[in-house]
Amino acid sequence: MHFPQGLNLSHHLDRPIFTATKNGKFTLKGAYYAILSEHETSFTSPMMRSLVKRTWHCKGLLPKVRIFLWKVVRAILPVDQIFVNRMRKQQQGCPICGYHSEDVVHALFKCQQARCIWLSSSMGIRTDSLPENIVQLMGELTTAVDDHVFTKLANILWYYWKDRCTQVYEGKTVKWHQVLAQALGLEKLMSLAQLTMSTPTIQGDEDITNSDYVCYVDGSWAFSPLHAEVLAVKAAVNAIKLGNFMPCIIFTDCRILQAVITGLETVDSVEWKAYRDMLDVLSLISECQNVSCKFIQREGNLLADGLAKHAREKESPSAPARDSPAQPTNRPI
Repeated sequence: MHFPQGLNLSHHLDRPIFTATKNGKFTLKGAYYAILSEHETSFTSPMMRSLVKRTWHCKGLLPKVRIFLWKVVRAILPVDQIFVNRMRKQQQGCPICGYHSEDVVHALFKCQQARCIWLSSSMGIRTDSLPENIVQLMGELTTAVDDHVFTKLANILWYYWKDRCTQVYEGKTVKWHQVLAQALGLEKLMSLAQLTMSTPTIQGDEDITNSDYVCYVDGSWAFSPLHAEVLAVKAAVNAIKLGNFMPCIIFTDCRILQAVITGLETVDSVEWKAYRDMLDVLSLISECQNVSCKFIQREGNLLADGLAKHAREKESPSAPARDSPAQPTNRPI
């Protein structure tokens, strides 16, 4: 028997390799790019890559809006044209305006309802002259704008698509001013969420100069927002009592909690999930001397609010501050 020269006669078994990766091992990332390379070149064009990169790196977008915008750019939203191409079903057209074909561009920009929304927005976009290719269209709209306008455009797309699906599948009518109001509201919420924590500012006529200690509290990870606030105040009062940090003013951004502690509301007004802990708070405060509770606006409680978001990593849900809110110490409260 003759073996060709250079033939590997080792005892290693042959194994299949995945040619899309350098090491021959299969990965989802390698499979994704392998499938992507088999599609038409418009999906791997520089404009496509630029839009996708900007979508993933724009800080003003919610994660679900990022994913939705990625689907828009890739033209893979569940519209009639997608169903025709993938399921070989009969074309039904646009369910809103009756146009004979419904692709991503028509559904989000060229439909009569969509035209009204875009023209009525603060950007005043006339969509009748926009390109029919979604990549070119999105590139034309977003290339020369900053992230603020990019975020606004994405939020309008997101809420219009949600309301459009509601109209198609549930029969509810979409009103253009509601879509724009929802998009504007989300934009404002995201702007507030990205504010850097600053020195808490106390609003009101309360004089805290006679108090040796100031405690800002906030809570998270409970049955309800009110229950979280009650647990945070309960932990703070326990720490105040244990360390004898008195006199002390507890500041909370929960108005109901402050009203119950100060006697403006009865404990019966507290929901059942927080009722038992609320009784404990009232009992603890009655045992302490010179411990009071004041209401503070959310904007003035950013330090405690930031710590509450990481409550699982903290041993105590309360944030300390002595003399000056800008100089928190490593004390128990």
